[in-house]
Amino acid sequence: MQKSHAAARLLSDALGELNALRQRKSIAAGDGFADGFPIERLAALLSAKLARPLLGKADWVAFGAVSRT
Repeated sequence: MQKSHAAARLLSDALGELNALRQRKSIAAGDGFADGFPIERLAALLSAKLARPLLGKADWVAFGAVSRT
């Protein structure tokens, strides 16, 4: 859709949700969804994307490379 402001807002929202998931993971130990989700890798990728001045169509492709551990 070529809407960089909307993309940045959605990426920021996703980063906020990852931070909330990180908090749940640190509180509850176990083998649930949060324990196997690559929170740190995905949060680092989102942070790097948000640090860029412009987001392009190719920025979305890299998210497929992040997988569960």
